[in-house]
Amino acid sequence: LLRIANLKNNTHLLSTTQEIEFAQNIAQHTATDAIFLTSTNHNHPIPLWAQRPIFLGYLGWIRNFGFEDSLRAQQLPLVYQGDATADTILAENKISYIYVGPKEQSSMTINSTYLSKFPIAFQDSTTIVYDSRQLWKQ
Repeated sequence: LLRIANLKNNTHLLSTTQEIEFAQNIAQHTATDAIFLTSTNHNHPIPLWAQRPIFLGYLGWIRNFGFEDSLRAQQLPLVYQGDATADTILAENKISYIYVGPKEQSSMTINSTYLSKFPIAFQDSTTIVYDSRQLWKQ
């Protein structure tokens, strides 16, 4: 326990202060059932700090609990790439927001041209969250 408490040797953070504050702001301004499209990192701020549902979570946990993830694992990058099926995927799954932060930028190809058709709901120096509800909410 004393080794763990030595912060000089244990500097790995679950989340940065900026990520926590940004996610808490999102939590204050979105519906509790709003679904977010995010990367599949185990420490993503949306499920951790905003406590909002996500389209696909950390694959290790999903598979561990026996959920079928192959279709969503295929669809997730297609939306970020702006594939021809992206609008359909967003609408069929009633995805409210598309989160593009450092985790998404490092793990996926981001098509900014495709995403720019959606209004920006939240933004800070490293992250943009797009509002995709227009595709399914009438």
